[in-house]
Amino acid sequence: MPGRKPRGITEKRVTRAARLPAKQELTYIVCPLCGRSRILELSDSTIERKPEKSKRLRWDFFDPNISGFVQIRTGGGKVASDLETMKFRGRGSARGAGFRLKRALNLEEASKNRRLRDQIEAIRRQIKRLQIVIENFDYPR
Repeated sequence: MPGRKPRGITEKRVTRAARLPAKQELTYIVCPLCGRSRILELSDSTIERKPEKSKRLRWDFFDPNISGFVQIRTGGGKVASDLETMKFRGRGSARGAGFRLKRALNLEEASKNRRLRDQIEAIRRQIKRLQIVIENFDYPR
C-alpha cells in the first residue's frame, strides 16, 4: 500500500545513516580492543536534545580501578502485564524485562578468578601491541 511503512520499521529503528542526505560522510572510530565502532562527533541536533553529552567521542567512561569489568546478570523474563493480554502464548509477542545486573567485578577482582585470567591476558597483550604502535607515531606532542 502506498504511504505505508514496511512492517517492523519504526521511526526509532531508522538508522542515523538512513536519515542523512545522500553522499554525506560520517567518521567512525573503531575501538582497538573490542571492535565496536562509534561516531567521532555527534550531530548538532543530538547535542540540542541531550546538552549533557559531549560533542566529541570520549574514551574515559571506564575507570579501570572501580568500573565493572565483568558483569553477572540475570534474565528478567517477559513483562507480566503483556503476557496477560496476549492472544497467543509465545516468546515473541511480549516485551522482555531485560537483563538485571546481579553483581560486577572490577579488573583487580576479576584477575583473581582463574576462569577470567585468559581474558585479562588477551587484553594486556592487545594493549602492549597498541602501545608499541602508538609510540612509533611521528607527530608533535
